[in-house]
Amino acid sequence: MDCYKEDMLGPVLLCMQAESLEEAIAIVNRSKHGNGASIFTSSAVYDQKFQNEVENGLVGINVPVPLSLPFSMFNGSEAAFASDLNFCGKAGVQFFTRIKSVVQQWKELPGRRVSFPCPPPSETEISSQEIAMTQPPTYESDVNGKALDKHETICEA
Repeated sequence: MDCYKEDMLGPVLLCMQAESLEEAIAIVNRSKHGNGASIFTSSAVYDQKFQNEVENGLVGINVPVPLSLPFSMFNGSEAAFASDLNFCGKAGVQFFTRIKSVVQQWKELPGRRVSFPCPPPSETEISSQEIAMTQPPTYESDVNGKALDKHETICEA
């Protein structure tokens, strides 16, 4: 069968019948263009055996065509992979994604208050002294004995 021997990139559905599950797995694994394979079964045992022993990257259980999702890897055979880049999975997402890093520092702005909801003190049991030590310094505060200028930044690791 030519479809079995060649890498067909068109909409082709090749249906083959096997006498046993072992024979079906052997037929699938013999193909050098093993991109995808499906099995139609009502047996969970056959389902597990097929998906564990078939060497194809795309396996369908009771679906005619196993389609690759954009975030899943292309796991076809080397013979079927005709590019130097894999545009599925992590590599594809990274290629088509513009990564942005955002660094922010929030300082106290005059006339604006930002409140963050906190659980009641009875639940956290933090003393007022501990709360004062965890709050970031304001412009007018004294850090390590040095008064801060409005343009200075404090970084602590």
